[in-house]
Amino acid sequence: MSDDVSSPMADATADDLPPAGGEDRDGTTGDAGAPSRPDSGLGDAGGMLGSAVLSLARVLFRRGRKTAKRAAEGGRVRLDLRQLRRDRDVMYQKLGREVRTLIEGGELRHPGLERGIGRIEELEARIAEVEAEIAARAEAARVEAARGESSGEAADEESADELEAGAAAQESDGSDPDAAA
Repeated sequence: MSDDVSSPMADATADDLPPAGGEDRDGTTGDAGAPSRPDSGLGDAGGMLGSAVLSLARVLFRRGRKTAKRAAEGGRVRLDLRQLRRDRDVMYQKLGREVRTLIEGGELRHPGLERGIGRIEELEARIAEVEAEIAARAEAARVEAARGESSGEAADEESADELEAGAAAQESDGSDPDAAA
């Protein structure tokens, strides 16, 4: 066996290793009531090898448990950080709405904030245009489906409903493809 310091046994503490002589911590050999094993032909060396393997397994198990605990704690901390950032972003949104209300009410004046409010108003106008376009397409699809029903083509009505549902879902979740611009 080499003196490789990266081996699992290199960092083992006295608590990780069994007491000398193959006895357990309670002073017993641990073999009471155990079924007899066939002789491996190794004699005492086989018993020592088994003890070493068992000791190594204990060390690895303890390390694995400690590593898992550290990973869980790290995950909890990252989750807390993500929640704190989300809370901060919500507060920024509330603050922005309040500033807009103050500027529109004439209680606050600042050129940079007024430009930002102007950009928001442009985006809201564009959103209204796109929603009107979606509604017009949905209506056109309904009319086409109504004409097609007499000839047995009703599949387009489903697509019109899907267009309307998509527009409603996008409006309700507040997603805005122009927001990144």
